[in-house]
Amino acid sequence: MLERQRRKVHEAVAPYLEPGENIEAVFIGQAPIPPLVYFLVLPIVFVFVLKFRTVVATDRHLYVFAHKWMRSYEYSGQPYKVAIEQAKYDSGSMYARVDGGPKLWVMPFGPVKKALDELTEAVEKLQAEKRLLPEPGV
Repeated sequence: MLERQRRKVHEAVAPYLEPGENIEAVFIGQAPIPPLVYFLVLPIVFVFVLKFRTVVATDRHLYVFAHKWMRSYEYSGQPYKVAIEQAKYDSGSMYARVDGGPKLWVMPFGPVKKALDELTEAVEKLQAEKRLLPEPGV
């Protein structure tokens, strides 16, 4: 993801984060149609069914923000929020999925693919760190 886009996403999601939460990674994906299908079969047919979502990994939570239609940095309603250690995060070479939600697709190359890889790495690292921490009161 380009630095300018990353900065805009950080500014857009900041009001939804808890005080002191630090953003570790962000990713924007599209559902329900994979990008390759979108580009191979008349994009004008699918433009009305595409839904974009931003996934944000912080040091405490994993958020999924649904975009307003045709808006990159405006979200419709409150985000889906789950504690990072409880999140069921699934990803492949071209998609990510949080807690069994829709697959969020990307192209298999480019800056958005790099953002997907960074998000996956950050979530795996954060979840591993949380598993190693002792439970409070033990």
